[in-house]
Amino acid sequence: MGASNLYGHNPKDLKHRFQRVAPIHVSPHNPDVVYHGSQFVHRTKDDGETWETISPDLTAFEEDKQVISGSPITRDITGEEYYSTLYSIRESPVKQGVIWTGANDGPVYVTQDDGKSWKNVTPKKIPSGGRVDAVEPSPHDPAKAYISVLRYQLGDPKPYIYKTTDYGKSWALLTDGTNGIANDIPTRVIREHPEKEG
Repeated sequence: MGASNLYGHNPKDLKHRFQRVAPIHVSPHNPDVVYHGSQFVHRTKDDGETWETISPDLTAFEEDKQVISGSPITRDITGEEYYSTLYSIRESPVKQGVIWTGANDGPVYVTQDDGKSWKNVTPKKIPSGGRVDAVEPSPHDPAKAYISVLRYQLGDPKPYIYKTTDYGKSWALLTDGTNGIANDIPTRVIREHPEKEG
């Protein structure tokens, strides 16, 4: 992973799309293993001395969004606000090699074989384009994970919290407006209690 200058470049012209809150995650199984996200998952096994890319592009990467934001009046050329980047990377604390990702343009992916193959497991009924602010694997079950998707910047204030118990094959919407979180309260993160399952 070579260093590159983001300043003044269209995101579509960059080899790696990192932005200011690019996720960094230390493996719960090995403190020498660290994950870092652009549109790809990058991994070091030696505390940052060397890096490898272990995924394809895990974002939606819609062509019309890959331009400098704010045009034509207040162009943002800092590279801080790029769309189609990863926002969350988490390895299951229960099972090594099960890694989940969420992107700021909607997709959710999982690998069960330490990055050799990835599956798009985005909930089918969720409106597209939302920011997957958090992907949180369960501390009790490697097949279970939670996601929180934010869409208020798209004019949609609804909370989107989903749970899967089968590695993302199916998802249940937990925020239906009747169980404690109102329909106009957007949510950024959800986590399962580390000791009390459910």
